[in-house]
Amino acid sequence: MPCGGFVAKLIFFLPWQIFLEVLQVWGNNLTGSLPPALGRNGRLKTLDVTGNHLTGTIPPDHCAGRNLQLLVLMDNAFFGSIPDSLGDCKTLTRVRLGKNLLTGPVPPGLFDLPQANMLELTDNMLTGELPDVIAGDKIGMLMLGNNGIGGRIPAAIGNLPALQTLSLESNNFLGPLPPEIGRLRNLTRLNASGNALAGGIPRELMGCGSLGAIDLSRNGLTGEIPDTVTSLKILCTLNVSRNRLSGELPPAMSNMTSLTTLDVSYNQLWGPVPMQGQFLVFNESSFVGNPGLCGAPFTGGACSPSAGGARSPFTLRRRDSKKLLVWLFVLLILLVLAILGARKAQGIFAVRGFHGPVRGHDSEAVNEELNDTSANWNMKFVEKPPRNSRFLRNHAPQPQPKPPEKKPQLPNSTSNPRTKSTHIKYEYICVSTWGLNVPSSSQDEDGIPNLPPVPPNLVDAIAALVNVTVDNARLLRELAQSNQNMMQGNHGRNHHRQEATYVDFMDT
Repeated sequence: MPCGGFVAKLIFFLPWQIFLEVLQVWGNNLTGSLPPALGRNGRLKTLDVTGNHLTGTIPPDHCAGRNLQLLVLMDNAFFGSIPDSLGDCKTLTRVRLGKNLLTGPVPPGLFDLPQANMLELTDNMLTGELPDVIAGDKIGMLMLGNNGIGGRIPAAIGNLPALQTLSLESNNFLGPLPPEIGRLRNLTRLNASGNALAGGIPRELMGCGSLGAIDLSRNGLTGEIPDTVTSLKILCTLNVSRNRLSGELPPAMSNMTSLTTLDVSYNQLWGPVPMQGQFLVFNESSFVGNPGLCGAPFTGGACSPSAGGARSPFTLRRRDSKKLLVWLFVLLILLVLAILGARKAQGIFAVRGFHGPVRGHDSEAVNEELNDTSANWNMKFVEKPPRNSRFLRNHAPQPQPKPPEKKPQLPNSTSNPRTKSTHIKYEYICVSTWGLNVPSSSQDEDGIPNLPPVPPNLVDAIAALVNVTVDNARLLRELAQSNQNMMQGNHGRNHHRQEATYVDFMDT
């Protein structure tokens, strides 16, 4: 039956407490504080005062005899810090100090108790960080929720092979969730909600095949929900709400028949919600707060064809930014080449002409005419002229009267019968309309611009060139014919091979 303060004093101050080994007074209305000498007899093994109204600090001598195994002070009003001496009590198997007003850091020794199977410090005002050394082959429950403990979750958390429950919710933990948690093969419940965790959900976590409940809500987790979550065959509860997760829901999650509670609300997920299998039991509240999600749970019904398989625009820019920049660069290069090609494709009209100095009669006058005309008409030299040049059709030189034929002088019989070839270098003069502003009204039906009239001096210069080249060609032909006749007349003599040079003219 419940007892008051008088009974509490009677219990705690009886002389027989020097022989006390077990004291269990849980679920009463005891007030006051624990006597400082309660454990000084060195025999105390069990102390359980749960569910009372006790206050004050925790005496440091409860484990004076190194025999204390069970220390349960839950649901009282104890305040102050946890004595460091409890961390040195290696005989402790269960420490439960939750639902008090305890402050300060947790003694590091409490995380390295070889016989402990439970450490429960929830619902206090503890601060500090977790130590880097965490061990214990027997600890099955580590419960630190609803405190002010901060820092990173140490990787040594994976050194607890017997751990089944890990409760870290509502603290100030930051950084990523350590992948070493995946070594906890017996872990059945993980709660790290209400912290400042960042990074992605480690895929190693899915190696904990015994997990039945995962709560990572109210953090800053990013990335996607691992598709290997389907390997958790007995998972009943998955809560990753109020994070910054993105991507699609793994379609295979609909085959997780053990999943009874799912909450992915208020993230940045997108795509259709798999409406088959186990997902048929979830309503809109499990997916609300994800503008990119669509499907039957929502009021709008099924996804539209444009939105069903569409990805978030932000995700597209982030993933394909490099490819997009490459394509934009290629398109820019093609556009520049197209512009240059269009400008170079403007009307170019060529005439067959002469490159080099003119030799023969009136050479100085002809050269002067050519130089003046080339300067005025922006002539350029190319290899081949267009066959259908309107310039040739309209401004072809008029044929000149043939000069009197001159008989060539036959070479002396004592001279070398081999004649030297006479090379005349012919190229073409291209008259370009580059830079001329030819309006569309001055084009014919074929789209060829009608050029302005050619100055007469250009026509006369070209005609003079043609006469000179025709005269030189005729002389060369007569000289070659005479050499051939001489070779045919000498039948009994040693034949000397003569070479005749032919100049192949294209039609002028």
